[in-house]
Amino acid sequence: MRRRLPVLLALALLLAPLQARAGEHAYQRVDFQLRGSKCVACIRRVIKKLQKEKGVMKVDISIFPPYWGVVLLDKDKTDFDRAFERVKKEDFVRSEKVERKDLDEVPPLVIPRKNVSQRDDAGEVEKP
Repeated sequence: MRRRLPVLLALALLLAPLQARAGEHAYQRVDFQLRGSKCVACIRRVIKKLQKEKGVMKVDISIFPPYWGVVLLDKDKTDFDRAFERVKKEDFVRSEKVERKDLDEVPPLVIPRKNVSQRDDAGEVEKP
């Protein structure tokens, strides 16, 4: 039991920042469509720049059209518009169809929500 206590205490301290504050959403998931970049290297550069922004916890952008992306961030440290602004200036890209969702805790995995081939109500594939 004595050996387990320090391990459990360390684990609790590591997970404490990931727990939501009482009554508020500490994190935000932002789904968006990336425009202005089509090559894999350019998309990877956008991901790396977003990951360097303070408060951005996880980032993923599909390398297939229509280039849907997701950013998970700490709302106390940044917001999506501020984080994406620096990327936008340097790489001449823009975000469209931005959807925000508040979260209480950090999911273990984030994947862009939109399918690679979005279909409208008639079953037709949308053109980017």
